[in-house]
Amino acid sequence: MNLTDSPEDTVRISTRSATEPGQPIGLILCAVSTTKLPFSRLQVFDFLRDIQNRAQIMEGGSIGNSIHELTHIANGGSHSGNCISLFRIDHGQGPSSYSQIAEYVLQESYINECESVIA
Repeated sequence: MNLTDSPEDTVRISTRSATEPGQPIGLILCAVSTTKLPFSRLQVFDFLRDIQNRAQIMEGGSIGNSIHELTHIANGGSHSGNCISLFRIDHGQGPSSYSQIAEYVLQESYINECESVIA
């Protein structure tokens, strides 16, 4: 199944039965969409792992929010993006510090010659 007219854009769907002990019995469905972008995979990786960019994409902008990286732990590899980071996002809800809501995001990112992962 293609989302666009490009033969390089695809959707792959797989299913399997869930029969593991302690899990509800059922069917697990996994769908993955791929598309070719006019950027290198390193450019896409660096863009998506930047929490400021992701906040703008996912929330339609981060107006009134401040994002702080609390910790950055390298997890191997030759790229500086191979790390685990903890971010705090302060959602400003008014002039008082009591009206702010804090959200914490744990992000792991890894890149090598074959794959790029941001979780």
